[in-house]
Amino acid sequence: MVGWLLAPFGKGRTMKAKAMRQMLTSGMVVMAVAVFAGGEVRYDVTLLPTPGAPHVVVPGAINNAGQVVGLLREDREGTVHEGVLWDGETVTHLGADVFPSEISDSGKVVGYSNPVGGPPHAFLWEAGQIEYLGTFAVSPWDCAQAFSINSAGRIVGRSVQTDGRFHACLWEGDEMRDLGLLLGREEEETAAYSINGAGQVVGYSASYAAPGVRAVLWDAAGTIGELPTLGGNSTAEDINDAGMVVGRSDTSSGQLRACLWAEGVNGWTITNLGTLGGTSGAPSSKAEAINESNQVVGQTTIDAGGYAAFLWEDGVMLNLNDLIPEVGGQWVDCATGINDNGWIICRGTAEGRDQAFLLTPIPEPTTLSLLALLALSLPKRGGLAMMRRRGRQR
Repeated sequence: MVGWLLAPFGKGRTMKAKAMRQMLTSGMVVMAVAVFAGGEVRYDVTLLPTPGAPHVVVPGAINNAGQVVGLLREDREGTVHEGVLWDGETVTHLGADVFPSEISDSGKVVGYSNPVGGPPHAFLWEAGQIEYLGTFAVSPWDCAQAFSINSAGRIVGRSVQTDGRFHACLWEGDEMRDLGLLLGREEEETAAYSINGAGQVVGYSASYAAPGVRAVLWDAAGTIGELPTLGGNSTAEDINDAGMVVGRSDTSSGQLRACLWAEGVNGWTITNLGTLGGTSGAPSSKAEAINESNQVVGQTTIDAGGYAAFLWEDGVMLNLNDLIPEVGGQWVDCATGINDNGWIICRGTAEGRDQAFLLTPIPEPTTLSLLALLALSLPKRGGLAMMRRRGRQR
């Protein structure tokens, strides 16, 4: 549908202003605009290749070059994992028991390896080489996980401290820094999930006593602060370079909601992004990622039952399944990443198999493209000249 909507004008086809105004106000052009605006198909769909035997594919993150990292599992129970990097049709194996978390625009991958019988180790992968990052403690507590890397190469995650509890941490060059605790309690643990270009970091603080789990933000100077909640536990998952934060929070009644935090003149505010309904139990949603256009993606329950991947933009939550072609019974149930080009990665099913999806936006038809469609639909003889003559008769 969209391909022919984008057909350009042929050489030598010109239009007078009055004829153009006539077509802009015609029912046909308005209908063509409405078909696209109705949102039936806004994304092309690519299934990420799965080399070898069928696997359960779990996409994790996407960079602005369109490279994707994620997991291959032999079964839904997840007993065997292999980290992979998709770059177009090329699939690079990162290794067995490797969990990639994020990929930078320069192609650097961070994550952690989790060998059977051993503790997890944070790593940085670049051009086929893995570098293991430091830890706070020594064996048997020498474990760490890396979750995010920014454009300057600063990496955040968590590592077990000498007290045996996870502390959020930052790796920069050869240095490793403890980002500290929110409450300073012995039983408290923290984790850093995302870092932006300005060095702001988000994650959570968890305490067995009140207040429980709270979304937190470390500013560029390293000072930790609590973000507001919807009434219950909360976690911050991602932050963009503008400082907009997304994640999840329980409401006061215990319902999970995707949420967006923004800093204003009076401090931080939280916005409940809502759900798309739900038929069993309590409706719920969670936000996974945000790009520089403040588009948010994640997962929500729906009225028809089950889960769907969502896109939230301009204050509206949309079911991504309504925006992709209905081919092969494909269904996306969770969106895990979005880049600044609006490319979205999702997990879901197609043709009865678990799949990883890459959704790429279809360019919206321009006014001239729609006018080209109308011009091509007119009778071959007369065409636009006929419209010009009618314009002069009025």
